[in-house]
Amino acid sequence: MILAGNQPYFLPYLAWWQLIKASDLFLISDDYNFIRSGWICRNRILVDGKPLFFRIEVKKRSSYKLIKNMDILPIKVGKKLKTLEFAYPKINFGHFFCRGRIPADY
Repeated sequence: MILAGNQPYFLPYLAWWQLIKASDLFLISDDYNFIRSGWICRNRILVDGKPLFFRIEVKKRSSYKLIKNMDILPIKVGKKLKTLEFAYPKINFGHFFCRGRIPADY
């Protein structure tokens, strides 16, 4: 049996999904320290061929706090979706996001 685990990510990177697929049991835990300069609350996307940080804002980021104790500021979902739609126009993001709910056929 292959057991693996990691902290949660905002828009996880490809290797994170590959680790899940390769594992028999995958654990996600937020009992780790928040890595201030890490990738937990951010990622990069390409906009016009140039990298752009795509992130969620966290109040008072600190490496001395656990991930579960961090305060996430309100997310402007519409703005985030427009950025994704502009960066990747061939993908229908409306299929994945439906007013904060995952569609029943997803």
